[in-house]
Parts: sequence; C-alpha cells; structure tokens
Amino acid sequence: MATDTIPPESGIFHKAPDPILAELWEVKRQINEEAGYQVEVVARSAHEATELIRLQLAERAQREAA
Repeated sequence: MATDTIPPESGIFHKAPDPILAELWEVKRQINEEAGYQVEVVARSAHEATELIRLQLAERAQREAA
C-alpha cells in the first residue's frame, strides 16, 4: 500500500510503496530543506555544465577537422 510522504497542503504528493521508504523520503526531505537544497538551482547548474561540455566538444571537433 502506498503511503503519503508529503502533506497534502504542500500541493505535492509522492507515494512510497511502503512505510520504510516513506520514512526515508521524509528524512531526506527534511535534510534537503535544512540544507537549502533547491531543484531549480541544481538543474540550472547541470544545464550550464552540459552546455560548457558541449561547447568544448564542438571546439575540439573543429580543431581536429582543421
């Protein structure tokens, strides 16, 4: 049976397949909240790193083609 891990008033619902995972996810949520973890910031950073790598690979390909 699935267990709510985030209160309904948050507007976000995640279902854990069992109570142990529900407890784990809640602890992880609390740790992330205390650490100021923001998905948007992490996603932006990952995107920027990906773009940098893409540009580096394109430059390398141009050098090798010359």
